[in-house]
Amino acid sequence: MSAIDHSLILYASEAALEMHLGSAEELCEAVRRAMELCMAQGLPLKGNFRRVCKASSKGTVHDWKLSEVAYKMVMFCGKEAVK
Repeated sequence: MSAIDHSLILYASEAALEMHLGSAEELCEAVRRAMELCMAQGLPLKGNFRRVCKASSKGTVHDWKLSEVAYKMVMFCGKEAVK
């Protein structure tokens, strides 16, 4: 496991549960906005965001592993979408 992998400790799906987002599309939009915000601030996407697949009772689902900074950005962007 690389040093970058160690910084990716949270999942976007956890943020979605905290924000009570109603759909996967809302979560995808929050992640997209967070990535744009990250790039605008000069922060690298690598080391902050990584798309992953997870097995669940519903089959394979896509999620994002996030750094703490990226998680907070997703929370911010998701809360803006819910308003």
